[in-house]
Amino acid sequence: MRRCSIGLLLFVLGCSRAPTLTPSSPPDPGFTEAATKSKPVAEDKPVPPALTVGSPAPALKVGRFLKGEPVTSFEPGKVYVIEFWATWCKPCIKAMPHVSALQKEFPEVTFIGVNIWEEEVSEAEELVKKMEAQLEYRIAVDEVTDGNPDHGAMSKTWLKAAELSTIPTAIIVDGQGRIADITHPMDLDETLPQIIAGKWDTAAAAQRHLKNVLKEREQQ
Repeated sequence: MRRCSIGLLLFVLGCSRAPTLTPSSPPDPGFTEAATKSKPVAEDKPVPPALTVGSPAPALKVGRFLKGEPVTSFEPGKVYVIEFWATWCKPCIKAMPHVSALQKEFPEVTFIGVNIWEEEVSEAEELVKKMEAQLEYRIAVDEVTDGNPDHGAMSKTWLKAAELSTIPTAIIVDGQGRIADITHPMDLDETLPQIIAGKWDTAAAAQRHLKNVLKEREQQ
């Protein structure tokens, strides 16, 4: 299912496949009615998603690169921006020139645009060929082995793990190989310089992501 809407997670216009998301931790099976009556129950703390700011970055498992030199792993000491997009997502296409400008401004950062939730990879190939002169960063397609784009490796281990259902989404990996921020590509101007300079408040970014995820859960 495809739709474009105001993304709760990003507070900007984005597109969604509206996958079914589940909490990252099930209720404790040992919790019983008897226990409830015998002692007061402390208020549960929100359970963060499996992948959040501060988590080690998952493996970079793409099908293949459509543009630029392939990247298979994250090199220590380098910053990466993994930007998720689809051809049917107009905000994604609109953000591409901005991401290209950022790649030129920050050549020490590796930008990789990963095409996901695409029914036909040929559509991504055609768009990249059409826009090749305007794209200054690497472009890859998700690794899909069963024909279902919702089951793509990057879709599952990055977006679904972070409880994200809206694109475009940019996930920044810092020099220690950890998730530094999860944001909209149009907002990278604010976060990227701080991450490069080592002045980024990761704890505050993690709290923002959790707050956004909790709002998303409320809508389910």
